[in-house]
Amino acid sequence: MSDDAEVKDTVLSALQHIGAELQSGYSAGKEFVSEQAPEVAREIVTWGIVGNGIWAAFWLAVTIGFGWFAFRWWRKCGDDFEGALGIVPSLILGFIAALLTVNYIGDTLEVAVAPRVYLLKQGVKIAQGKL
Repeated sequence: MSDDAEVKDTVLSALQHIGAELQSGYSAGKEFVSEQAPEVAREIVTWGIVGNGIWAAFWLAVTIGFGWFAFRWWRKCGDDFEGALGIVPSLILGFIAALLTVNYIGDTLEVAVAPRVYLLKQGVKIAQGKL
């Protein structure tokens, strides 16, 4: 009978030790997350502003490039109607680039004005596995 008592005491002791280790790890993890969460949130918001700002600047440059090309083409063609039709693709692509510019400017402003909303949206994307 004493062998069973020794086994029970050994198992109970081991389980208590494991429980203490788990509690210690949980406390350390909780402390780490509470310390790091504000910094991570700041970095996500900063990257949202910078990343969207870079895309906005890129698409603005593309829009200006297509506009410049269309203007130069138009000046070259003068009164030649058929030659002037060559600017249509440039204008269409420039319009699409302008829409993308406006979209990324809106995204940049959203991050700058409502960072908590942006963080919530990013959290939803992470939860859905889209990010």
